[in-house]
Amino acid sequence: MSFFSKVGEKITQTGQSAAQKTKNTAETLKLKGMISDEEKNINNVFKQIGKMYYETFGENPEQPFVQLVANIKDSEGRIVTYTDQINQLRGVLNCQNCGAEVPDDASFCSSCGSAISIIPEPLTSDGDDTTSETLCDQCGFVVASDLPFCTSCGNRINSDSDSAEPDVPTDEESQIQE
Repeated sequence: MSFFSKVGEKITQTGQSAAQKTKNTAETLKLKGMISDEEKNINNVFKQIGKMYYETFGENPEQPFVQLVANIKDSEGRIVTYTDQINQLRGVLNCQNCGAEVPDDASFCSSCGSAISIIPEPLTSDGDDTTSETLCDQCGFVVASDLPFCTSCGNRINSDSDSAEPDVPTDEESQIQE
């Protein structure tokens, strides 16, 4: 019987050893997971510190941070450019008042109701001086100078050629003047 009892003890010890190793492995994995969580917390705090520094000192960073701040500003500029390109492809623009997306031909924002001011396109000269352009005094829209009225807001375009024609006030303008 002594043989069977020694075999039994060996099996028991091996089982207990395996159980202890399994328990240790599970505890190790649990602790490694907790370490990973703490490292993520540290990285999040580092990000918050960096963002706070940038927001606080971004206009006048200390020497070791000058290039890093410049990199962020370059990336922000590229983001604006890419966003504008996406909006052009989608045919939308952002309301200057609330930031909501509105169709690029809208006159008023559908979210806040404010008038959408059209940013005038720059006047360009391609060497062809037969067609000149002017800016509308009312809305700043680029209009061909041979047109008497702005195609965006309907305002009369002031040019030297139509100074002989007096402006006739609308019914609304007449009532306001009276």
